Amino acid sequence: MTAIDHLLVTATTLRRAQELVGEQPGARFNIFQLLGMESDEVYTHSMLLAELLNPKGSHGIGDVFLQHWLEILGIENFDETNATCIPEFLIGPVTPTTGGRIDLLIQSGKQRVIIENKIYAGDQPNQLLRYHNFEPNGALFYLTLFGAQPSEESTGKGALKPEQYTCISYADHVLNWLERCRKEAANIPTLRETISQYIFLIKQLTHQHFDGKMQDELVNKILNSPDFLTSFMAMQSRSLNQAVNDRITAKWETDLKALAEELNLNLNFYFKDKAKWHGFTLWNDQMKSMNIWIDFQFDLFPNGLKFGFSYPGDALGKPMKPAFSLEPLQRRFKEAFPGTKSHDWWPAYVYWSHYPADQVCQDIYFSDAFINRLREKIKVLQEILDAAALEIIPINQQP
Repeated sequence: MTAIDHLLVTATTLRRAQELVGEQPGARFNIFQLLGMESDEVYTHSMLLAELLNPKGSHGIGDVFLQHWLEILGIENFDETNATCIPEFLIGPVTPTTGGRIDLLIQSGKQRVIIENKIYAGDQPNQLLRYHNFEPNGALFYLTLFGAQPSEESTGKGALKPEQYTCISYADHVLNWLERCRKEAANIPTLRETISQYIFLIKQLTHQHFDGKMQDELVNKILNSPDFLTSFMAMQSRSLNQAVNDRITAKWETDLKALAEELNLNLNFYFKDKAKWHGFTLWNDQMKSMNIWIDFQFDLFPNGLKFGFSYPGDALGKPMKPAFSLEPLQRRFKEAFPGTKSHDWWPAYVYWSHYPADQVCQDIYFSDAFINRLREKIKVLQEILDAAALEIIPINQQP
């Protein structure tokens, strides 16, 4: 076997062993995933981080969590005792250079730490630049799953310089901090287990499948020979990852075209390398007349899969909303899918819980499981739309 074969076999064996550990009763129970909240930046991640970072938070142990966070970020001489942490802090109407909502604002007197929190969502125009202009002397951080750089769109095409912000990650900074927090909460079971559940979620989102002894075994294998180390480095290739994704999505698009034809629906498959979101929409004449279509979208393929009804866009890139109420549609969707949300572009949507990214890829490429699951969901959405249309369409025809 080649060095790459050896590494793949070893990694597969260790991953399966890890999965067997996860089969123990309750080991896979996670409240965030159960409620479809794993990708919600505002109501899951920002709110939970803000509560833990707030010295007056309901955790009841003062500023100890905040102290650890500031230490990890390298911030010194900050007065934690008088600090507050505010999620979704409004700094005014959005203009090209000011305004917006800061995801997390930590402040004490004139000291401010600003954190822009991104799970899968794309950057907004001049977003980091606007936050820097709000507090030029504050510490500005860009938090993503893996420590990615902000887009030029967010920095005002370079108006905000790299030295004026710091990139941090869930995979490193947040997990490190949460492990410290869990130790501090060792004698508070409810708090400790909530933090543990969140740690589990972050590891899932950042693909950290190996822990403890199993990770050590894999590291030892990689460092067992120069060939193994070289093979491991080769597998980190960005072009290799892209090539694998391209092969998977090519099969996905082919299967989707066949499914759309089977269901007498039109298909728009939007999956481009630099697109903010990846997915597909389906529609027929009835949906076209209502300015609505069925939408399945990954926040970032293959993570964060949501589905529901969305609006088409106009020539200016704004949602084309119908001139009548979609309340019947929203009500029926909510009945079928608990945890329903709405957005400026989506009158009704929900995240597809319990569908890990690796399982999505397996079901697309190696079987018909993904297409079969999609078929079931699409048929339910069509039934919802047909039933709601009986109430919706007459509204549009009223004088």
